[in-house]
Amino acid sequence: MAPLPLKAEQRQSLQVPVLFVFGERDNLVGDPQKAKALVQDIPHVEVEIVKAGHLMGGEIPEQINRIITDFFAG
Repeated sequence: MAPLPLKAEQRQSLQVPVLFVFGERDNLVGDPQKAKALVQDIPHVEVEIVKAGHLMGGEIPEQINRIITDFFAG
């Protein structure tokens, strides 16, 4: 079952930093630029687009780990 999307009011009320990592070749998410546009109304959002598919953690683990650790380091 696909996750239910958050309504605009719900996205805009998030008070914690949020990280999205989209893959250029992700067939499940689709166009990463369109996906990025859908989350830009989250107040503390960071979006990274990487050269990978949906299983990016297995394809480019060092890069994904760096993105995640940098995000948490603030």
